Amino acid sequence: MSSPSVLVTTYHQAFLHKGGGEYELLEVAFNLRQLGLTVDVYSPFARDIDTYDTILHFSLFPDTLPLIADMKAQKKRIVLWPNFWQTEPLRPEQVEIFTRFFSLCDAVVFKSSAEEALLRPLIPEGCPVLRVLAGVDPCFADPTPDRLFRDSYGVEEYLLWVGIIEPSKNQLAVIKALAHLPLPIVFVGNARDRDYYDACRKAAPPHFLFLPSMNHKSDILRAALRECRLYIELGSEPGGKSVLEAVISGARVVIPYSEWAVEHFADFPVYIDSQDAHAIAAAISRGMEKKADPAIAADIARRHMLPDVLTPLCTYLRESY
Repeated sequence: MSSPSVLVTTYHQAFLHKGGGEYELLEVAFNLRQLGLTVDVYSPFARDIDTYDTILHFSLFPDTLPLIADMKAQKKRIVLWPNFWQTEPLRPEQVEIFTRFFSLCDAVVFKSSAEEALLRPLIPEGCPVLRVLAGVDPCFADPTPDRLFRDSYGVEEYLLWVGIIEPSKNQLAVIKALAHLPLPIVFVGNARDRDYYDACRKAAPPHFLFLPSMNHKSDILRAALRECRLYIELGSEPGGKSVLEAVISGARVVIPYSEWAVEHFADFPVYIDSQDAHAIAAAISRGMEKKADPAIAADIARRHMLPDVLTPLCTYLRESY
C-alpha cells in the first residue's frame, strides 16, 4: 500500500543560521519518516514536484506566498504549520497576509491553544485544524558521560542558554542585568545579527562564555543541558524546542511567562513577567533555589515525545490521501 509523499518547505533564508525552528522542521521530517511516510525537505536535492502529493509548509513569511500559491495551482494538498506566536493583537497587514495563507491551505497545524486562539478567526470554515504539540527527541532523557561538558570547557556551576543570539532573544539585557553574577552564563549558538553579538560580548564579564552552535542531539550538547545549574531563555518569544530539551534533560529552567509556556510546561519553570534588571535577577535567584520536580518533567516528556506527538498529523495525512 502506498503512503503520502510529503515535501516540507519554509522561507528561503531559514537555514542560513540554524536555530530551534530549523531543527524542529528537520525533526518533524525525520519522525514522519519513522512513522512510515515518504518525506523530503525542499532543496536542490528534493525530487520533482510531481512526486509529492502534500506540501507541509512552516511559517507565515509573506515572501513564501508565491511558492504556496504555485504549489496549490499544481493541485498539491497544502498543510500549513504557522509556528507563530505574539502576545499583542494581529496588525491589519498581518491579518491580510495570514488570511491569504489560510485561503490556500487544506489543513492547519497548531502547537497550542494559545496559538490557535490568535489565528483561528482567519481560517476558512470547514478547514481541518490539527493539534500537534512541540516534540522532543527521546535522547534528551538519556544519560551522558559524567562531567563531559564541565571538563571539556573548564567550568563547574554555570547557567546555560542555547539558541541564536539576536535582539528578539534579549541576551544583551540579560547580560547587563546579571553581569554581577559570580556563576558564568554559557551561551551556545551562532548569531544572525553580528553587531548585536559583538555588543553582547562587549557587555559580558570575562567569565561568561560564548560557544558556537553544537551538533543537535550530540553528547556534548546534551551534557551541557544535564550539567547546568539553571537553564534560561528570557527573550520576547515563548520558550520552545530548547526549553523542552532542557526540561527532559533534568534542568531547572527560567523562562518568560506566557499562555503558551504554561500550556506546555505547567508549574515546572520559574516564570518571569518583566524584562527589567531587578525582575531578571530575582527570577534567576528563585530558579537556583527551586527544586526540579521529576514527576512534572516526566509528564511533559510523555506528552511531547517524538515520534508519537506527530500521530495526529500522520493520521490526517494517511486518511486524506
